[in-house]
Amino acid sequence: MIAVRSARHAGAWCPIGASARWKWLAALGLVLVFLAPATAPFALADSTCPKRGGTISHGDMAWSHLDPTAKRTPDGIIKYVYDSLIDITPDLKYRPGLAVSLPKKVSDRSYEFELRRGVKFHDGTDFNADAVKFAMDRLVSGKDLTAPSPYTGVWREWLDKLVVQGPYKVRIDLKKPWPDFYWNVASTFFIPSPTAAKKLGKDFGTRGIVGTGPFMMKKFRPKKRLEVVRNPNYYRKGEPCLDGVTSIAIPSGSVRLLSLKRGELTNVFTFPESQLPLIEGTPDIKITEGKASTLTVLVVNTSRKHLSDRRVRQALQYAVDGQEIIAKVYRGRGEPIMGMLPPWHPGYRKFGDLSLIRQDRAKARRLLKEAGYGAGNPLKVDLQTFSAPAHVERSVVLQDQFKQVGIQTNVRNLAAGNVRDAMARGKFDLVLFQITGGPTLAAYSWDLLSGKSGKNFSRYNKPGGAQNKKVERIASEAVAMLDLNAAADKLATIQRMVFEDAPYIYLNWRNHREAWNVKRVKNHSVSKLKNRQDWRLVWLDQ
Repeated sequence: MIAVRSARHAGAWCPIGASARWKWLAALGLVLVFLAPATAPFALADSTCPKRGGTISHGDMAWSHLDPTAKRTPDGIIKYVYDSLIDITPDLKYRPGLAVSLPKKVSDRSYEFELRRGVKFHDGTDFNADAVKFAMDRLVSGKDLTAPSPYTGVWREWLDKLVVQGPYKVRIDLKKPWPDFYWNVASTFFIPSPTAAKKLGKDFGTRGIVGTGPFMMKKFRPKKRLEVVRNPNYYRKGEPCLDGVTSIAIPSGSVRLLSLKRGELTNVFTFPESQLPLIEGTPDIKITEGKASTLTVLVVNTSRKHLSDRRVRQALQYAVDGQEIIAKVYRGRGEPIMGMLPPWHPGYRKFGDLSLIRQDRAKARRLLKEAGYGAGNPLKVDLQTFSAPAHVERSVVLQDQFKQVGIQTNVRNLAAGNVRDAMARGKFDLVLFQITGGPTLAAYSWDLLSGKSGKNFSRYNKPGGAQNKKVERIASEAVAMLDLNAAADKLATIQRMVFEDAPYIYLNWRNHREAWNVKRVKNHSVSKLKNRQDWRLVWLDQ
């Protein structure tokens, strides 16, 4: 059971799932003081950094902005510059962030946060309750953002109001109990400088990047390079250990790995499994994986005329074999779909009839025939995917799988921004997509199934798309339940309906991996979930 569902949080780390309370600390070899009084700022001793200095250089994807509200940028990058009221570690534990303690639970729908005093934004302005209110208003309104926020709809769904109770105290009132409240605060509510955000408007996050985080922006060239340097006034005493971090946009995974091998980079966050031989066995380079962290799906645009027929969508599902992708593309580094939730999730429930989501070409051909398709009138679909090597490899496998049942597939490997734009505007048939969730139910249910969700690109339960209001109702009820086991049981009742409606073709779970120079980079471990690296306590051996 997720421990955050209890009210007993204040002043302590709060583990998720079965992880032991001190597991992350043991891994880092640190001795920290945690149980600070609720009235005092949470601080770390200087000894947390056995050595200071150095700049990490990592090869990554190209990020167009660092507006934390409108983010598509990974949490690991956002957390260079911004903080939230609640902090979440790479091992998925909660601790106080810009609040002095985890919040006081007034009721199942109300939480009070006592804020840290003396914290400054990088522009020298004060962090206080008004800054928290500004950040929440900006997120919920969706105005003056660099790009539309995928979290505006979520917060509108759950938030009643944020009340300023004093210069350093706020209360967040919810419309209904929100079991994933801690996760969403820690993962989607990062606080920018009101002064900078107001001044720059929609240019905030590109021309200016100002938060309270461990690092401050030195230089940002969108889609090319980000340089951040140590914040000397960071509120966690003794952090960060590094002088700075440089993130270089290198689209090619093989170039990233070769740069790591040559010593030009210290870290590489992501790269195709096919390129592992480039660095496997290389002295001083360590490769570590996080299991089943990414859901691979085909998003089906159910508002398209030829895809509005459920028999057609089911035929697409019977045509594919996600395990072939695991074998050929992931090189065995993945897990088959056994249910809507990943196998490590505390709410995981195995689906009883796996034949419904396993390849069956005979059923696919029969359903296509019933829907009016055949040799003289083949089903034609457009498949969009990113242009990165692993996406291209998967699209080749899928195109062949569809061909085996008589489906003609036009594959288009496009820039990520173009694919996302097509999804937002509904200009697609199928999109090969990856979803990185967390230890919540909503990420794998409500987000994908509700007509109110900004992440539901299938148009399922939205105007013009396929409808199943029972699925939407049960998903909405489940994600509002505070008892995780009861909620997971309730959610399990709609797995069959979702798989039968097939607004998403569930392919597999993919592992994420990271490679780094263990001789130089110290105190670093791979996060349980993709893109949640934390550089605050990492140091570099020059």
